[in-house]
Order: sequence, then C-alpha cells, then structure tokens
Amino acid sequence: MSFWFHCGRLTKTISITFDLISSEDRETEHGLIEKDAMSIITDILQAISIGLVIATFLHNTGRGLKAIDVCQECLIFLNNKVLKGEGELFNLINICIYQTIFMAYCLIPDYTKALMYGRELLELLYCSCSKKKEVTNLTIAMAEICKQQYRYEEAKELYENAIKIVTEMGDKKGEAILYGNLGTMFLSLSEYDKAKEYLEKALAIRIQIGDKKGKAADYANLGIVFLSLGEYDKAKEYLEKALAITI
Repeated sequence: MSFWFHCGRLTKTISITFDLISSEDRETEHGLIEKDAMSIITDILQAISIGLVIATFLHNTGRGLKAIDVCQECLIFLNNKVLKGEGELFNLINICIYQTIFMAYCLIPDYTKALMYGRELLELLYCSCSKKKEVTNLTIAMAEICKQQYRYEEAKELYENAIKIVTEMGDKKGEAILYGNLGTMFLSLSEYDKAKEYLEKALAIRIQIGDKKGKAADYANLGIVFLSLGEYDKAKEYLEKALAITI
C-alpha cells in the first residue's frame, strides 16, 4: 500500500475530526446535541499515531522534508482545543513529534531549524522529570551541531549544561567524555589554556574510573597542548604516556 494512500487517510481523518469538533461547538451552543468528547479525542490520537508512524518511516528512508510536513500536520491536530492541556499524554506526544522534526532537520541537513526545534524539544523534556537521559543526549547533539556551525560559545554552554546533568546522574564516564569534548574543541581553536583545563579534568576522572582508552586520548591531546605552549618536556612526557597505554 502506497505512502500517499496512508497520507490521504491521515488527512481525511483529520478533516473529519475537525468537522466533528466544529459541529459539536455549534450543536452544544444551541443546546441540541452533546457529542462524546472522549470519542473525538480517541479519533485525534489515532490520527496522530498514524502520522507519527508515517513520519518515522519517511525519516528512516531519507525523506526528511516529507517527514516534517507530516509532523507539522500532527502538531496542528494536537494543539486543537479538545486535546490542549491533556497533561502528561499531551506532553509525551509533543515530545515524539518534536524529536522526529529535530532528527529530520539534522538529516536534511538544516542545522538552523534543527537547533530551533531542539530548543523547543528541550523545554518539553525539562517538563518531564524522568527524561534526564534524553535531555543529556539532545543537549550533546545540539552542542555538536553548534560546534560544526562555528557557534563555539553556544556549544560550550550546551556541553556545560550536559555536564551538570551527568554529574547529578553520577555518570563519571559521560562527564569525562564531555570534558574531553570541550578540551578538544578549545584545542582546535588554539585556546590552549582552556583546552588544558578541560582535558585535565577529563583525565582526572578517567584515571579514577580506570578508562585506559580515554586516558590515552587525554594524554595525547595534553601532549599536543604542551607542545603548542612550548613546554616540550611535558609534551614528551604526556605523549610517551599515551603511547605506553596504546602499545
């Protein structure tokens, strides 16, 4: 069965549901008929569910723009007055839609719009106390996008926000990775003092948790930092430590 057939069904269901809602408003106003609101809500949720399945399929098959179109249709549907304010369910559906839009814009890629929807998605995730891991993953993804777009101050802020969350979660490995990411970002910018600060924080944690691969990377990067600062003895020391671990 073709994609367009499913899209047609989705659009038709949306149209019928809006007609029902409008009809309910008119009839209730004149005191004639009261329609079953729960039935209308069920129809809307079914239509949105179909839309999300289609949007996910489109994203997974490389058709990001079409996935976004379907998600936008779902958002219009979701934000009507019947569903608006339906609490946790409303928030979770919103999260699913915005996640799909964010991933689709990353796929295209349109990083400006990806960041715009990413920020809105972060707000939704913050409202859900059980979504710390999702908040962290999204924050890191947005930091990586900012770094690619040369928006380094934004990237730094996002990385630091992610560090706060992983620290609260007790995720030492994640904390070290993020400090390492900040260190290598500043190393690429030739900001060697900042690079040294973050790489030393990453190294300290990796020594503590026994992450050999991570230690080797930090020693190597610190070796490059010291070399760039003209501290050749320290550069030699750290590069030799990195080599000793990798052999």
